[in-house]
Amino acid sequence: MTSEEKSKGLTPGEEVLSLKTEYGYVTVLICADILDMGLAEKAAQSKAIVFLPISLTTPQHPKVKGHPLTEELAKKCNTYVAKVSRIGVEGGVKFGVKSVIISPEGVVAEASSETEEEVLCAEIPSQL
Repeated sequence: MTSEEKSKGLTPGEEVLSLKTEYGYVTVLICADILDMGLAEKAAQSKAIVFLPISLTTPQHPKVKGHPLTEELAKKCNTYVAKVSRIGVEGGVKFGVKSVIISPEGVVAEASSETEEEVLCAEIPSQL
């Protein structure tokens, strides 16, 4: 949990959301949950897909090259991660992370824009 989330009165949850679908189990992490790799690994174990919506609400957020934490999680837990980023410009601040789908082997699909809506698709093997 980030200091910004704490300042807005948010508190971390204690349970992991996991849903069974016709494609396998999926789970959801929210934004800074990925910073707690222990929690992220617990959430991702035996899941076909981890959905990770992110916001990056402050211009002070450090720029990160690539997707190191999501790639680490996908590889360690043999899962796919669908990181869905906030897009556009707000208050003159351009949000600087592209949405991406990552497999255990690496990036499968990445958005071409940080400011325009885009749909990403990937085929996920049934043996996951």
